[in-house]
Amino acid sequence: MPLLAAFCCSPTHVLATPLLGADLASFSVLAGSYASYGADATINGNVGAVGYISAGAGATSLNNYGAGPYISYGAGASSLSTNTLGAVTVGAGANAGTVGSNLSSVTTALTQYAAATSALTAMGTGTALATTLGGNVSLSAGVYSASALTTAANTVITLDGNGAANPTWVFNITDNLVTGANTVFQFAPGTTNASVLWNAGGYTALGASTSFIGDDFSTTYISQGAGTTSCGGAFSLGYVSMGAGATSGSNCAGSVSSLAAGLAIVNGVAVAAPASISPVPEPDSYAMLLAGVVLLACISRRRKQKNNV
Repeated sequence: MPLLAAFCCSPTHVLATPLLGADLASFSVLAGSYASYGADATINGNVGAVGYISAGAGATSLNNYGAGPYISYGAGASSLSTNTLGAVTVGAGANAGTVGSNLSSVTTALTQYAAATSALTAMGTGTALATTLGGNVSLSAGVYSASALTTAANTVITLDGNGAANPTWVFNITDNLVTGANTVFQFAPGTTNASVLWNAGGYTALGASTSFIGDDFSTTYISQGAGTTSCGGAFSLGYVSMGAGATSGSNCAGSVSSLAAGLAIVNGVAVAAPASISPVPEPDSYAMLLAGVVLLACISRRRKQKNNV
């Protein structure tokens, strides 16, 4: 009976998973359609696309995974490996690296994309932002929302953790995220171990020479202009396009995936990721406990009846 009572009283564990699954976190660029990066663009990570992948002259990346008809490299472009079911085109002086056909991570990563965006949306609207940001803006950690968000050219947006150990910024944008040329996103001094997530229901368009921070989820497409610097992943169900000289997946916070390290998914909602998830009783545990109590009461009653005979 003590064992039964202990079993009935035992709580079930809450299942927590990282916001970025392992496959999604392995990419700097992930596209449900095609991915292209222009001349001398640099991707400090892996590129995955359901369609084709096109690298301009002198462009570099780590590993390319494309399930489309081809992956092409312009003159002098390079990659450590090329994984595709289609053709590989290599320009003069280009290096496609090891060629193979390992594409399983692309489809799995897109499934993890859907889980991540749904969990971010479930966090709610938080603080509403104006649809246009101009001048110098400082934002404390928290959840923000906007129907659409545009920054004027030369806007400086400072993400200030105010001394918090693991500050997190989540931006739930219903439609499009657009930055003017030379927009700068930066961390305030002393801000460390930060997580920054952008969840756009439309597209993201970063203006030329924008300095961007955060893992960017955009449904329609992501376009990064010439000379942009993006610290974080670029993930879209549509295409991802980077202009000449752009840099993506820069190591501003340890790794691409570290920009989402502060969040985990619990019951479909993104929450602050604790070191360990404490178990809590769930409804089925209470039902089992009640059943155990009733059973113990019946056994006790029968024993009393036998003793009275």
